[in-house]
Formats: sequence, C-alpha cells, structure tokens
Amino acid sequence: MRAYSFFAVSAVAAVLTFAVSGERPKPEPSESQMESSFGEFFSRLETKPISEIQFAEFRKHSCKAFAARSGYYQCSFTYSTELPAEQLSILPTRATISGTFFADDEGRLRFEMVIG
Repeated sequence: MRAYSFFAVSAVAAVLTFAVSGERPKPEPSESQMESSFGEFFSRLETKPISEIQFAEFRKHSCKAFAARSGYYQCSFTYSTELPAEQLSILPTRATISGTFFADDEGRLRFEMVIG
C-alpha cells in the first residue's frame, strides 16, 4: 500500500508541476518534418536553393528527447540526394548522421548538427 501511495503522490506532483509551468511537451518530430528541416539546413550549407535539393531517400531511425531541454530531440537518420557529388562542397551525397531538432522562436522545426 505504501508503494501505491508513493506512486500516486509522485504522479500528482508531476501533473501539478506541468500544470504550473504552462508549457506543453513538444512532440517528437515526424520523418517528413525532419526531412524538411534538414533540407533547409542542407541548402544553407551548400548555398543551393532548397528547390534544388531533392532527397532520393530520407529515413528516420531514432529520436531521444533531451531531459534538460524540453522540445529538443537528438535524432539519427539516413539520407541520399540526387545531386551529383561534384556539385556538393561539404556534405556527402548519402550518409547516416544525427543531430538536434528543436522548434525556433517562431515554432519552426530546426536542425543543428554537432561535429566533434
């Protein structure tokens, strides 16, 4: 009975904490949201218009929420682009990478790649 009481009190405390903060948990990004956000990131690195960047493949593998930062997800995915390798300067035409997805101040999903 003691364990049940502890669990119930903990659950109520968690709900109250969430209610007081007023912040809704942000859902994990979908594969299509990740593809769009990564496409914008890719076009900024390669100085190509986003309209020129077509992914032949984009597959989400996993996402893990950051405990310390609400709405931030560390996700891994595989992509390949139809652009010829000689037209790219930084990113490979196909790769499996991971990075952080988060909503900016305007609510748009952004991608940030951390190297190192």
